[in-house]
Amino acid sequence: MHGRYVKYERVGDTLYLDKDCGLINILYKGVEMDDDGLPLLNNKEVDAIACFCAFVVLYKRALASNNSALLQ
Repeated sequence: MHGRYVKYERVGDTLYLDKDCGLINILYKGVEMDDDGLPLLNNKEVDAIACFCAFVVLYKRALASNNSALLQ
């Protein structure tokens, strides 16, 4: 879908346009939150965060011990 940005003014919950633009599609991207206000994560995101944490721990351990095999 092609398009362009339209100038608007937001007053409360209403958007006011400076001219008639015809059909307008509004794209809103929100983040789902749990009851504590934390973002909900899917399994792929959880695995990616866990792998990154493991990488950082192993990398720091390799640097501290000067272990080139562990660095690779």
